[in-house]
Amino acid sequence: PFVIEGAIECEEMKVLSSTPDATVGGQSMGSFRPRTWSGEGHLWFQGRRVGDFVELNVPCEKGKAVKVGLHATKSWDYGVIRFSIDGKQVGKDVDLFSGGQGKVEPTGAIDLGVVEPKGDSFVLRAEVVGGNEKSLGSKSFFGLDCVVLTPAK
Repeated sequence: PFVIEGAIECEEMKVLSSTPDATVGGQSMGSFRPRTWSGEGHLWFQGRRVGDFVELNVPCEKGKAVKVGLHATKSWDYGVIRFSIDGKQVGKDVDLFSGGQGKVEPTGAIDLGVVEPKGDSFVLRAEVVGGNEKSLGSKSFFGLDCVVLTPAK
């Protein structure tokens, strides 16, 4: 399968917390084209409303500042997502609506900035903060493919 170099797969990360009535789990993306999801899967979050969230434990090297790149998925029924690391908002809100019914595609790298972890992991939170007016359904689904950490310069 296709693998992004340095990828830490979101579907393999420990889920620390999530909205109680949301569904969170791995989903195979092998049937979608182009086949450019790392490991051909992602962590699929099926929320119900604004405010729904998932928190993931991201392993890293202790005390080493890193640039955080997140690869996610866009789809016809996905929401607008806000990211935070260890409780601090990072990056800009990201609209994961793909532009049309049945259209599913990878986002490419989303820059979440630089973080200096205090331990050997950090908490990545993804929270639904809205939905594109053209998105269908609850507008509170999203998919997270992987995190890539590179040394901060």
